[in-house]
Amino acid sequence: MRESTAARNGIDMKHATFLLCVALLWPASSIAQDTPVVVEKTFWVKAGKERQFGALFQKTELQRLLRERQAGRVRWLRLAEPALAGGNGGWDLRLTVAWSSYEDMLKDAAGAAERQSRASIEDMLRADLVEEQSEVLIRETVPQQPG
Repeated sequence: MRESTAARNGIDMKHATFLLCVALLWPASSIAQDTPVVVEKTFWVKAGKERQFGALFQKTELQRLLRERQAGRVRWLRLAEPALAGGNGGWDLRLTVAWSSYEDMLKDAAGAAERQSRASIEDMLRADLVEEQSEVLIRETVPQQPG
């Protein structure tokens, strides 16, 4: 049975709520001021819809994040797609966002509900193409040379 857009938006809100809860539980004091807060989103898209999803993603979510980067709230973005389709149900798109601060990341997560309430048709079409999505708050470190 096909899932309604309202149900799919509920799933998206679950991810945003989960990320917001994790972020609130992660002590801000443990994050150095000059260290970006990294969030990785992974998308699994309906079979045969990868190009359509990619085009809609570029037109909607990526543009929003580029505006955030221009405003200084995002330090960098990284998009990844599998080079070869393995046919094993692997992910279709991975987005990694380095927020400039813990507060910037929290504001974005808290704004997810408002963005959903005013979503464009393209946003809704893009969301409808997603079978599964995960969001992970990442703590990146740079290994130091022993010395």
